[in-house]
Amino acid sequence: MAYDDLFDEIDNCLGAAPVGKIGITVGVGASPIAMYALGGMPVSITIIDVAVISLATNALATIQVDTDIGGGGMAALTDAIVATPVNTLTRAGTIDPAQAVFGPADAMQATKNGANDTGLVLLTFYLS
Repeated sequence: MAYDDLFDEIDNCLGAAPVGKIGITVGVGASPIAMYALGGMPVSITIIDVAVISLATNALATIQVDTDIGGGGMAALTDAIVATPVNTLTRAGTIDPAQAVFGPADAMQATKNGANDTGLVLLTFYLS
C-alpha cells in the first residue's frame, strides 16, 4: 500500500488528518545540512511545531530549519533555535506559515551557527 493510500485510510477512519512527529539528527559538518531532498517526503504535511534536543557542547549552538517550497529558494521555517546545553529541549520561537506546508516537491535543510552544532530536530505535523 502506498503512503498516500495508507494515510487516506487513517484519515477516513479518524475523520481527521493524523498528527505525527519526525526526528532528524543534524550531525557535525559544514552548514547547511540537508534534512530532506526534493522528493524525500512522500506526502504533504503541515508543520505545526519544531523543537531541538541539543547534542552539542558549543555554548553558542543554534539550529534553524529552512524549507524550499516548490523551488522558490530556501527560506527560514523557524528562528535560530538554541541547541545548548546538552540534552536540553528547546522549541522554535517562530514558525513561518508560508514555509510550513511541505511535500514531495520541496526540500528542507538545517542552518547551523557552527560546524559542531548538533541536535535532534523534532518536527510535529499533520497531513495536509
